[in-house]
Amino acid sequence: MGDLALTKSSVVSGVWTGVLTGVSGADAPTITVSLNDGVIAEITTEKTDGDAGWTVRFEVPGKALSEGVQCFLFSEFGKNDVLTSFTVLSGDIASDDVRAELALLRAELDMVKRAFRKHCIEAR
Repeated sequence: MGDLALTKSSVVSGVWTGVLTGVSGADAPTITVSLNDGVIAEITTEKTDGDAGWTVRFEVPGKALSEGVQCFLFSEFGKNDVLTSFTVLSGDIASDDVRAELALLRAELDMVKRAFRKHCIEAR
């Protein structure tokens, strides 16, 4: 194998999708996903059109999600080198996250803007 690289493409409906590049040879390696020092899935890859690499899909199991921070690590089967990671925040801890606070502030600002615009129209 060459210098493997795994890049996230998207996360939609609980399915993480990425592109594996740097594969030498006709077969891609098996990618494993671990959580809390244990392998939770072995992922097979499929060749993408052209020379773009290999598509990797990982369906996040519901039983792997719980309150707190879950960090999924992607690596080549039998090796300890982490290719990439995927983190999920859930439960009460997410409310303390800066991104959650920013999203809440944006939502509240949108609400204030709508109320202000309504007030301006009614004041005419």
